[in-house]
Amino acid sequence: MTDRPLATGAFDRLASGYDAQGADKPANAHHERPATLSMLPAVSGHRVLDAGCGAGHLSAELLERGALVVGLDSSAEMLGYATERA
Repeated sequence: MTDRPLATGAFDRLASGYDAQGADKPANAHHERPATLSMLPAVSGHRVLDAGCGAGHLSAELLERGALVVGLDSSAEMLGYATERA
């Protein structure tokens, strides 16, 4: 038995593909990220928590807009990609 959440192993295994496809995958690039960003006020100079940051695609966009971003994810693999990206 492990103390890790059950889904963490699955997210670790999916991390490589999610990292590679996350920038252009329609559900993310054309729906989820634009919808999320459209609801935010100007973030420049603000600290932002990206909970469940995955491979860091949204975190990178927030950084480009001038935010100070902290990304959290239960998957160490996803966080590795997020760290490289952001």
